[in-house]
Amino acid sequence: MRGSKLIELYKALDVSGRISLRKWVNSPFHNQREDVSLLYNFVYRLKDLEEGIPEREWVFGELFPGKPYNDEEMRHLMSYLHKVMEDFLVFGELSRDKAGLRLYLLQAYDRLNLNKHFMGTLKRIRQMQERSPIRDNEFHYRNYKLLQSEYNSFEGRADAIRPETLQGISEELDLYYVSSKLRNACNILTHEKLYKVDYKDDFLNEIIGQLEKKELTRIPAVGVYYSCYKILKDENAEFHFTNLVQQITESGGRFSMEETRGLYLLAINYGIAQMNLGRNEYIRKVFELYKKSLAEKVLLVDGFLSPYTYTNIAATAIKLSEFSWVENFIREYRDELSEFYRMSFYDYNLAKLCFAKKEFSKVTHILNNMQIRDIFMQLESKATQIKAYYELGEFKLIEYQIDNFRQVLRRREVLTYHKTIFSHFVIFMKRLINLPPADEKAKQKLRNEIQSAELTIDKDWFLAKVNAA
Repeated sequence: MRGSKLIELYKALDVSGRISLRKWVNSPFHNQREDVSLLYNFVYRLKDLEEGIPEREWVFGELFPGKPYNDEEMRHLMSYLHKVMEDFLVFGELSRDKAGLRLYLLQAYDRLNLNKHFMGTLKRIRQMQERSPIRDNEFHYRNYKLLQSEYNSFEGRADAIRPETLQGISEELDLYYVSSKLRNACNILTHEKLYKVDYKDDFLNEIIGQLEKKELTRIPAVGVYYSCYKILKDENAEFHFTNLVQQITESGGRFSMEETRGLYLLAINYGIAQMNLGRNEYIRKVFELYKKSLAEKVLLVDGFLSPYTYTNIAATAIKLSEFSWVENFIREYRDELSEFYRMSFYDYNLAKLCFAKKEFSKVTHILNNMQIRDIFMQLESKATQIKAYYELGEFKLIEYQIDNFRQVLRRREVLTYHKTIFSHFVIFMKRLINLPPADEKAKQKLRNEIQSAELTIDKDWFLAKVNAA
């Protein structure tokens, strides 16, 4: 059984999921094979799934004492159980889609020719749609399905079909399609920029022209992704960035938590890109977006905040010298990080805050006692530690730290991009501590090299130290 799909699936479930699955497997409605129930109950009783997963032969002997081992029978039994477990997962996903389940109920009443039940359910679903604050593309898809169900139920009776039904089918389908098409176009543009791939979509230009002509951008599900698309295409991006921020902050729950998170992150990433181009007015804009998204709790995924988002938020606030806010944030959201990253990212961001406040001795103390699991964080921490030693005038310690830094950079898991960035950091630090005093020619040469280097970090800090040398 070790390494089987069945065990992998079981291990992915939490305690609650395993208990629910046990009820499912032991229910004759979902499973009528006693041996399948026996196998699941055996797996359920296993205490240690990491080390103590037994072989198939031993499990077979425990389930069927005295019976000779039959590998084909055991494999079929595991396959049956795996299928029952997959049915359980499908049911769970369907159960999460309450609106979708109601549409299936509508289809069932229509198939059974229960017209009164059908019309009553249709009315209730319409009322629920109208009361729902959600106005995403799925909202328009459900409207389309409702109208399509109404049309299908009266097909063959032209006198019973309302004219607005056919018109509504067309309009709701258009809105669902256009919104989905724009959303996918945003995904494509993001992928193109990251991986330098070219995608072709000639039909998209016609859609863009039509939605602009028909002013469909006033529809929330269309408008937000139209703004996102224009930002990613860099077509009047600043105007559309402002529009997107307004659309997000005024959405009032029109989109799911997951979709709202994606919209916030797209706006934030655009702002960060502008910050990286030296447009400092975007620092405050990004900071405000982070604060709003934290207040709405949309940045949490499965109850956790990404450690990199945690770090980006702290770094943005530090740039604005919002030191009290940063300190509260770092402490308040520490427990929102997964346990694996919690203390290392907490210590790192606390050290960065202390560095910004010029508390350099605290920086070295924190980083010397820090347990680091993430390789990129290890490189960032060493760079911060070396800068703190420079500020403290501990040049002999810098030499030792640089040698240690180089050893880390030689590791295989360090990406080429990061190796280049931090190799430049090492080179400039060596040049800085060996810079001849009052040698203006040498200082100017180092300044030029720092400014012209594309892949490096802490340019402003290096330039300030060169000027003060």
